[in-house]
Amino acid sequence: MLALAGYLVVRRMLRPLKVLSDHMDRDEGPDLIPHQDMPAGANEFARLFRTYNELVRAERDRQEAARRLAEEER
Repeated sequence: MLALAGYLVVRRMLRPLKVLSDHMDRDEGPDLIPHQDMPAGANEFARLFRTYNELVRAERDRQEAARRLAEEER
């Protein structure tokens, strides 16, 4: 019984990491995590997901700026 309970608890704890992993492994690059997939509350996973989304936005902005700069140089 304890082994089954432990398995279920660990599986539940790892679910947010799977969400993060799925969004990082997209073929077209990292993808934003939608709000409905974010954990509720102010726990570490919610903070991690918000920080990840900020990182993805910053990378997209950097790529857009590099694209515009390349067009201007032409």
